Amino acid sequence: MNTTVSYTSSRPLFIILCLVVLVFALFPELAHASGGLNKVNDFMEDLADILRGASIITVTVALMWIGYKYQFTDWDIREFGRILMGALLIGAAAEIARYFIV
Repeated sequence: MNTTVSYTSSRPLFIILCLVVLVFALFPELAHASGGLNKVNDFMEDLADILRGASIITVTVALMWIGYKYQFTDWDIREFGRILMGALLIGAAAEIARYFIV
């Protein structure tokens, strides 16, 4: 049984790949799509600002809900804790993501 493998067909592809990597290493502005990266960064910053505002609204509504339930019903602390922990996780998600991205 002959198990030799011929790599002659993949050699030109490897050379082309090496040349492409070399060109992008010598001219990095080509690899960054000529300034299109700034548009993406601006969009992501705008999206992060929107999500940060939504998280503030979510925490505020959750605290108002807890206050309403405390004043007008007979809930115990376990039910408050679930809503409060969920609101804090939603509110902190935008800030935690910002730490990972930056």
